[in-house]
Amino acid sequence: MQFTPYHTKYFAYELTRRYPPDSVEYFDDEVREKLKLRDEDSKAYLNRFERLL
Repeated sequence: MQFTPYHTKYFAYELTRRYPPDSVEYFDDEVREKLKLRDEDSKAYLNRFERLL
């Protein structure tokens, strides 16, 4: 796939774009981080209970 100068500028803009702290753009990252923590906690509990068996 060939990128035009327009695409290059657009990608550079999106990669360097800054959002306010309360922006919806950060919501997805916050949800992922919380799910990651829950997943790590779940794995820790699972490992603990498997050792008891």
